[in-house]
Amino acid sequence: MYPYPLIRGGGLFLIVIGAMIIAGALLPKFRNRLVAVGLALAGIITAIAAPSLARPLGVPTWQQILVLVGSVLLEMIVIQVVVRYVYQRGERTIILSVLLVVGLHFLPMAVAFGPIIAILGILTVLNAVAGLWLRPNMNLSTLWFFDGVLKLAGGIIMMMVVLR
Repeated sequence: MYPYPLIRGGGLFLIVIGAMIIAGALLPKFRNRLVAVGLALAGIITAIAAPSLARPLGVPTWQQILVLVGSVLLEMIVIQVVVRYVYQRGERTIILSVLLVVGLHFLPMAVAFGPIIAILGILTVLNAVAGLWLRPNMNLSTLWFFDGVLKLAGGIIMMMVVLR
């Protein structure tokens, strides 16, 4: 059995949301709506497909499920706190701060999905940090697009996991 049976479901979720983030970079006026639709769509599709995607890989442990749920709940709380903290700094800072929190929440998810998501977390955090502090004049749509590409690529890699 594979040590991270949830990996394909996580990959599917990332593929959908990554594609919607990329669409939001191409259509910035609809960025927030596309992400909202993407999250809903990814959640529904993943909820339907995840059991059959995980079944050939084994059964997740209770720790993996607990870390997954805990990471998502903590992310939701931290996003609200961060948005309140940076709200006066404008939309760009809000968006990049949210992307930073999302990247950080991928790190503990390595318990449930394996090292690929930790690498994705590091890369998405670096992308957000680049926009927030290293290159504050970098185009937001470029940073947004790159975040989507990272998530899409990470999701595809996670979906390609096969038993040996």
